[in-house]
Amino acid sequence: MVKGETLVRIYHFVGMEPSPRVRAALERKARSIERRLKTFRPESARFEAFLTRPEARDSRYEASFVLRVKRHTLKSGAQVRRDPLAAIQVASGALVRQLERVKHKLRPATH
Repeated sequence: MVKGETLVRIYHFVGMEPSPRVRAALERKARSIERRLKTFRPESARFEAFLTRPEARDSRYEASFVLRVKRHTLKSGAQVRRDPLAAIQVASGALVRQLERVKHKLRPATH
């Protein structure tokens, strides 16, 4: 578990030992998501990243992110790629899109 400025970050690695590049990519994505949490009280947010390599001989990696904030649980869904950095990138994009949709719904209507 990593305590960011306000966002609690938890990383799960299954079937692999992450390289420094993978850890750095996860940290960058967590910081990017944290910057988008201004609408919420970030200290109550929790970010979990799951990076799995199903089998040692398998060249695919599965990344999925979960963000819990207020009454919302956002999930990126499992994103499978041959490169772990690509899987992280796609999972991050999916989670950011969901977060932006939730934020849009919470904005007051200005008519």
